[in-house]
Amino acid sequence: MNWTLVIQTIGVTVAAIVAIHQYSSRLPLKRLKEELKLDLEIRDKIPADSEDYILVSARIKELVDSLYKDQPKPKFLNIYNWDDLLMGASLAAFSTYFTLIFIEEHSYWGLATAFMAVVGFGMIPDAFKPAESTVEKTH
Repeated sequence: MNWTLVIQTIGVTVAAIVAIHQYSSRLPLKRLKEELKLDLEIRDKIPADSEDYILVSARIKELVDSLYKDQPKPKFLNIYNWDDLLMGASLAAFSTYFTLIFIEEHSYWGLATAFMAVVGFGMIPDAFKPAESTVEKTH
């Protein structure tokens, strides 16, 4: 067994997991929480008798309502599409493995398998998004 290749595969997998984690920090719920934190900091700097204080307080109330009221109960790990998760993870893992083999052999097939690995890693975040038909439109 080629341990260098195994270690490289583990390194690429860890890098992909870190990239997915960074991508997940941009999800709407986290963005709303960041906006709420910023609005709370702004409200603390405004005098309480100001009209701006009332406007910012109303915005904070809207954000709190959208974050915590009538939230659907999460499914198992909020995975909405198991097919995308399993296909993406499988495609990413196998393609990454073969990419490293082809790169070591200086073959151009490494480019094709690298592209397939990127596609596999791209499928994984889609598993955590609800389908358009299941998303309730509030506007």
